[in-house]
Amino acid sequence: ILSMVGAIPALLVMLKLRAEERAGRTEHLLARAVSRTQLMGSFMVLSMVVAAAMQVLSVLGLWSTAAASTVDPFPLGDTLLASLVYVPLIWILVGLAASLIGFAPKRAGLVWLYLGYTLFAVYFGNLLQLPDWMVKITPWGYIPNVPMEPIGASTIFVSLMVAAILIVLGLYGYKQRDISG
Repeated sequence: ILSMVGAIPALLVMLKLRAEERAGRTEHLLARAVSRTQLMGSFMVLSMVVAAAMQVLSVLGLWSTAAASTVDPFPLGDTLLASLVYVPLIWILVGLAASLIGFAPKRAGLVWLYLGYTLFAVYFGNLLQLPDWMVKITPWGYIPNVPMEPIGASTIFVSLMVAAILIVLGLYGYKQRDISG
């Protein structure tokens, strides 16, 4: 749940590009020596850094609360390492936002609907006894209960590849489409 909440600031940063475009503030940048790839890339990199920072900060807050209220909390290093498993999942959402900005800019807000569905399916899935496929259409549906259960390197690799593909598609789409303003 913390990683889904941590996705909100990362998505806000990525979707700010679309807001700046709608407000007509990207024209003066693109009229100069800044390429479309550089412009979207700067929002992308910042969004990815924000995703990692939000995940680390949320886990530090959770761990410090646990350390203050329990006798034997998880070791901080193990907890931080386990939390970083969720960063590529947030990057998948950032890549989805970038792809929507690149290919369907008027539909970029649909990423919020997908994040809401992800939260609903993962959080309420067991309670409502949703079919397994409903949880599996979210990136979080493939991650075990970390750090209680081990995670395979293939899961992390596939998550990173999906995020990379969506990011590259977003950059390509943004480079090819007409920029309104």
